[in-house]
Amino acid sequence: MTHLPKKSEIQLASFKLRLKIFNAGMSGASLDVESRSDMEKKAVELLVKLLKENLVLEAAGLGRDIESIVQKTYPSSPFLDKQILRYIRTRGGYNRALAL
Repeated sequence: MTHLPKKSEIQLASFKLRLKIFNAGMSGASLDVESRSDMEKKAVELLVKLLKENLVLEAAGLGRDIESIVQKTYPSSPFLDKQILRYIRTRGGYNRALAL
């Protein structure tokens, strides 16, 4: 039964990163390039883990939240939305989510 704690740890890490992104946005303070880069790197690592654990709903949420950071770093690139996020579909929760 070690699988459930692994899932919960990954989801908790995603929640913490999403909270950090939210707080940065609410404070109105602009993140420097290094901070944005670190968040982006961590988000990519978490997205991979979330999808491997079939936590698709959380992956979609993290993807939406990190998109604001990515757009500030790469303003003319819709890569995240057009190539990744649009393929993540959810159906009513974690147990019934699909990654296409």
